[in-house]
Amino acid sequence: MKLLLFDIDGTLIKTYGSGRKAVQESLSIAFNHQISVDNIPFGGKTDRQIFREVLLANGLSDSAENIETCVDVYSKALYTELPAGKYEVLEGVFSLLDALKNRDDVTVSLLTGNVEEMAWLKLKHGNLDTYFSFGAFGSDSEHRNDLPAYAYKKAKERGIEPLETWIIGDTPKDIECAKVGNCKCVAVATGHFTEAELSQHQPEFTLPNLSNTSAVLQMMGLESVNSQQ
Repeated sequence: MKLLLFDIDGTLIKTYGSGRKAVQESLSIAFNHQISVDNIPFGGKTDRQIFREVLLANGLSDSAENIETCVDVYSKALYTELPAGKYEVLEGVFSLLDALKNRDDVTVSLLTGNVEEMAWLKLKHGNLDTYFSFGAFGSDSEHRNDLPAYAYKKAKERGIEPLETWIIGDTPKDIECAKVGNCKCVAVATGHFTEAELSQHQPEFTLPNLSNTSAVLQMMGLESVNSQQ
């Protein structure tokens, strides 16, 4: 059994700044303070890590209370911003997930910095939520490198004992997380990093996108269904 852990933003979907806009506007109102998210990269970070960095960069306390306020107001704001903005399910995602969904040798799951409620909201908006039943989220830990352990724990609670785990993500932080979590990694250049930039961090494989389903399966040691017939 292989456990496949998919990142969401930049790997499965793009929301074209809806999240950044929701953070900036909702926090500005909540703290009665003009919040700027300029020059704060969000990619590969957990939501709580992002909120901490935004608060500190804007001269506000990163207290636990303020972090939870950020989670609450951002979550509410994204319900409005996501439908109003541009949204895209990335090339090859549906084909790959369709190829994986009925297999008995893999479990398809999530590893994302999003807090859980927002992860499911983003997936549901693109009709992707039905492909996944559980995952490790930014609400499990502020630190992304902790999340593979949560994914293993949740898999075992469901009677799944993975012999091999893969993280599929679009940032160097996904690659680092895989190494720390004793996972393998397929890095895709569908976010803010090029193939060359991702390759410098030595994932097992680097791809421009997920459009070649058979190649992705082969990289993770999974024969395509057609080749098995």
